[in-house]
Amino acid sequence: MQYSDIVALAMAQFVSEDMSTPICLLGSPGIGKTSLARSIADQMTKAVRRERPDAPSAICQVVDLTSKMPEDMSGLPRIDQTPSGLVTRYAPQEWLAKLSDPEVYGVLCLDDLPAASPAVQ
Repeated sequence: MQYSDIVALAMAQFVSEDMSTPICLLGSPGIGKTSLARSIADQMTKAVRRERPDAPSAICQVVDLTSKMPEDMSGLPRIDQTPSGLVTRYAPQEWLAKLSDPEVYGVLCLDDLPAASPAVQ
């Protein structure tokens, strides 16, 4: 599949708001997967700004999984008091919290997934 075909596929999903199926790109290092994610985010920004010129840019969050530990993915534990007692909750990392905002749109690029430790995968 060509670079432009992948961007077109991602944009077709974005425009139709059918984001239920993630796009997973696997390939050798250095073939442009990360730059593809950035291109898709740029195209998303252009599409949104056609309707809302003052809209914020799409986020392109690139996460290098080879340098992450399991707690980087699940968040750090904290203990909270609730009416039914103490519970453990997980505080997400900043990059994940930013992506959880319902007003945010863009691309999450999980770089080097096959090379990440099994606990991170």
